[in-house]
Amino acid sequence: MRAFVLSQFNCCPLVWMFCDRALNRKVNHVQEMVLRIAHKDCKIDFGSLLGQSNSISINVINLQLLMTESFTKKFDLNPHFMKDILIERGITYHLKHGNDTQLPKVRTIFCCCRDSSLSWK
Repeated sequence: MRAFVLSQFNCCPLVWMFCDRALNRKVNHVQEMVLRIAHKDCKIDFGSLLGQSNSISINVINLQLLMTESFTKKFDLNPHFMKDILIERGITYHLKHGNDTQLPKVRTIFCCCRDSSLSWK
């Protein structure tokens, strides 16, 4: 599972992070189906499958990577080419939730999974 499925989603996780909710459900469904095949169990729920395989969902992995990138940006630990992804806000006062960075606004996201040759069930 890690070699064939997770490697596809680990290629560029920040792109997968910003797909719409329906596509995230499909990604989780792919992971669930692969876990069911690997464990040969069709009856237990997705959370139990994740527990048996000692893994976490792709969505949680993406959230962890986003938080890691946010941390490295905040403390200026990113490589030079990553510094333009998260933009610092020019706010001089303390915010309640500490939102001092923002993502660039993107109007559309092109995803190769919307190709008509792929079938998602």
